[in-house]
Formats: sequence, C-alpha cells, structure tokens
Amino acid sequence: MVADIETRTLEQIQANERLEKKEWEEELQRQHQFQKEQERLQQIQLQFQRQREEELLQEQLRKEEARQEELRKEEIRQEDLRKEELRK
Repeated sequence: MVADIETRTLEQIQANERLEKKEWEEELQRQHQFQKEQERLQQIQLQFQRQREEELLQEQLRKEEARQEELRKEEIRQEDLRKEELRK
C-alpha cells in the first residue's frame, strides 16, 4: 500500500514535470513566434521608411528639375531681350 502511494506520487510528480516541460516549451515557442513577428513588422516599417525617403527624394528631384527648367527659360528670355536690344 505504501508502495502504491509512492508509485502514484512518483507518477503524479512525473506527470506534473511533463506538463510543466510541455508548457515551458509552448511558452518558448510563443516567444520565438512573437520575436519573428516583431522582426517581420520591423522589416515592413523599414520598407515603408525607405519608400517614403525615396518618394521625398523623387519630389526634391522633380522640384529641382522644374527650377532648372525655369532658369533655362529665363536665360532664353534674357538672351532674346539682348538680341532684341541689339537689333534696335
């Protein structure tokens, strides 16, 4: 009878240890999955940030090209005025 109680107690301890180990492994797996998800979200944020930076650079380039075009037009206009003055 004492042996039965000791055996059942030992079996219960072992069952509890298996359960704790399983729960611990599941928690580790959840943490690992969470970390992977965090890394994935960070990559997405970086992609959006790079995309936004690229859009800003493209906008700056368009503005600079428009400014250069306006300068070129002004130079042509000034040259036309000088030619007109020389004809007079």
